[in-house]
Amino acid sequence: MNGQRVVPLLLLTLSACASQPKYGPSDDQALEPTRKSYQACLEKETRSLISGSDDVQFLTQHIVQQCDPALSPAASYLKGRGFDDWYIGRFLQEKRQHAMRATADFILRVKSLQNDGGGSSSPQPAPYF
Repeated sequence: MNGQRVVPLLLLTLSACASQPKYGPSDDQALEPTRKSYQACLEKETRSLISGSDDVQFLTQHIVQQCDPALSPAASYLKGRGFDDWYIGRFLQEKRQHAMRATADFILRVKSLQNDGGGSSSPQPAPYF
């Protein structure tokens, strides 16, 4: 019974993927301003909030949520290129998850330096996008 449901779902998924445009280097170039804007927002928010709380998860979620509007040009671009909403949602979710990992890592490194008595030198944030 379960196997009968898998085959049509698999065929539907494969047919949906076949009609998608291909994401390539030209798309990376077109999204470069959005990537830079998103990274600048994340860095600004991180630096402004990093000394406020020791709850790394809360800080990370707050920072990424604050910068989420900076990703809207990427969604608009992909929609204009003909990508479906499912693909756009997965693309944006991947960017958010990467930003959360990089932001949390950066916050943990800075907090570690602060706890160790490290001076004013702070590590550089990782690229987010």
